[in-house]
Amino acid sequence: MDNILINRGFLYFVLLICSLNLFSCKEKEKEIEYSLTEIKEPKIFCDDFENEMQNFWIKQLAHESRDSILKDPLNKNNTVLKVTNNLEDRVSGGIRSELLFFPKDSIGYKTKYSFRFLLPEEFFKKGEAKGWYIIHQWHDAPEPGFNWKTYKRKTQPPVHLLVEHNTNGEYFLYFKSGLETGSLNEIESIKWKEKLKPNKWYTFSCEILWGMYSAENFSYAKPKLDGKYFVNKFNTKDSTFTHKIVRRNMYNSIPNYFKFGLYRAGYEKYNRDIYFDDFYLESERVK
Repeated sequence: MDNILINRGFLYFVLLICSLNLFSCKEKEKEIEYSLTEIKEPKIFCDDFENEMQNFWIKQLAHESRDSILKDPLNKNNTVLKVTNNLEDRVSGGIRSELLFFPKDSIGYKTKYSFRFLLPEEFFKKGEAKGWYIIHQWHDAPEPGFNWKTYKRKTQPPVHLLVEHNTNGEYFLYFKSGLETGSLNEIESIKWKEKLKPNKWYTFSCEILWGMYSAENFSYAKPKLDGKYFVNKFNTKDSTFTHKIVRRNMYNSIPNYFKFGLYRAGYEKYNRDIYFDDFYLESERVK
């Protein structure tokens, strides 16, 4: 009887090990299939802000009243997103009213995206000290093994679009790309040649290849405004205008995440609004 029990116990043990191995193999197969799917199939996110916002958005707002969907100020047949930032709106350590989401595009992914934005008449003020508002950014995440409580590294957003103003009430758009942390400063800043105007819809679009290296044709951004490139640099190797800002744009392998809204310096004197519409993003792994 003891031998039978031992043999049965051994048999059950062998069956258990086989089951665990089979489960492990199935899990590995799932991981491989998931990776292949991400490589082959582009990811698409879009929102035209008709009726309700898409559920992929995460809100960083001081109050629920800071965002709303309402009629387009220039076209009553269209609805748009309005984002408000008041002077006291401090969220997650910054004075911000932003929406974000996680496309999860890491090294070797190419991201193409666009959205429209409008600055109302009330956004433009004279007699205010120089200042800025970031209206869109790709924000880095903590390195593997860290979270926001344990991550002590101070970084600038590797990609950001901001409005800067002077005391004369002139407002300009800047696109910046590159890494800045500690003594490292690789950010390249491109100023749009024309002053921004109130109550005008602008279409911003950009193509980004994500990476931690800045070799030729890797880790770049190609921003446009209303279909025109920010950058017109001549490339002697292929005799074409590349329109690229070739810069590293990831601090680590954890994907950057998308944000737009209003994030400001600490010395602004007025509450402000911005309007957004027709957001679209697609991405796929290309390297």
